[in-house]
Amino acid sequence: MTEQLELELLDDPGQHTMRKLQQLTRELLVVRRAVWPLRDVLTSLMPTESALIREDTRFYLRDHALRVLEAVETLRDVVSGMIDLYLSQVAHRTNQAIKVLTVMAGIFIPLTFIVCVYGMNFVYMPELESRWGYPAVWGVMIVTTVGLWTWFRKRGWV
Repeated sequence: MTEQLELELLDDPGQHTMRKLQQLTRELLVVRRAVWPLRDVLTSLMPTESALIREDTRFYLRDHALRVLEAVETLRDVVSGMIDLYLSQVAHRTNQAIKVLTVMAGIFIPLTFIVCVYGMNFVYMPELESRWGYPAVWGVMIVTTVGLWTWFRKRGWV
């Protein structure tokens, strides 16, 4: 089951994957709680002589209880690592989304500033009466957009 969950984590983890991991963690905790007292009981039986339990049976039971506990602890470590992997992937996806939003904001904030300035009702704006004022503002906005896009690409953000 852990191999399936690990493949699911690497392919496309979702909320259902996290629920499965939490369920597996709870199940391992139940097994650990059941086996832990048995280990103590079987360890206390080791030095005593009993006609009901042979010596090799005591060793066998104690050995298997210890193996089950080791297996449970190992699986708990594996599941803990899978939960860390899931959380890392969720954080990575969030960072990617924030990076895209930051790039978009970085491009649109200067454009918004330019549009806001030219949206004001000033009487004396020389470029408003110029024949090339409107295309010049568009040119500045396009150059700004292309320049920022190029800069973001060189930095590896896009």
